[in-house]
Parts: sequence; structure tokens; C-alpha cells
Amino acid sequence: MFGFSQLEERLMSETASDVMRDCLSRLETLKAQTAKASDAGLAPQDHETAQRILTAIGACKHILASQGFKETQK
Repeated sequence: MFGFSQLEERLMSETASDVMRDCLSRLETLKAQTAKASDAGLAPQDHETAQRILTAIGACKHILASQGFKETQK
């Protein structure tokens, strides 16, 4: 499709529910890895970066959830 990102195209496909689960799983993995690194102790500037990453992950999850995606029954 013209004008859509690959992710948008995948979210409009028949496999949208699988794509959504994969995206959310990847975000959760990144969140856990970032939180673990932050909890282990980071330099102040790295801690700020980690907090920004965690905020961005939350925003990504919110955006995905607000797109009106409804999982279809298989």
C-alpha cells in the first residue's frame, strides 16, 4: 500500500492480531531490559536516557492500544 509504513500495513493485514502481540511482546522485552539496566546502576546521564526510553515505550503501547485494534477470533 502506498503511504503506509510496513508496520501499518502489517497491522491492516489478516495477521494483525499476531503482529500486535509481537509488537507488544517486543516492547515488554525492551522495557524489562531497560529497567534491569537502570536498576543495576547507571551513570546519571545514562539513567536519564533509560527513563526517556521507558517513557517512549509507554507512549508506544498507548498509541498501539488507541488505534482501535480489536483482536479477531481464530
